[in-house]
Amino acid sequence: MVKSENITFNLIAKKLNISNTSAMNIFMENAPKTQIPLPEILCLDEVYLGRKSRRKFAGILMDFESGKFIDLVYGRAVEDCIRSIGSRSREERYNVQYVSTDM
Repeated sequence: MVKSENITFNLIAKKLNISNTSAMNIFMENAPKTQIPLPEILCLDEVYLGRKSRRKFAGILMDFESGKFIDLVYGRAVEDCIRSIGSRSREERYNVQYVSTDM
């Protein structure tokens, strides 16, 4: 059911008769931990997950040039972002030349 990138949390929640927040939390706990390489220009932004979510916000890492999604960081604290980016190899982190954020 969720193999299509066009399926939303809202649609999944309706089909399973659960809340959007529950669908998001289940996804975050069970999503595969694959990593897309960091781009030269990295964008950081935040999204509101809802008041019932364990953490109210998530950080999103995107490739500035292509607009493609890189990673979702559950939480928006500096420590959460550092933990996510810091888990990558030094060579990959050094590939990033610029960071754009409004956080």
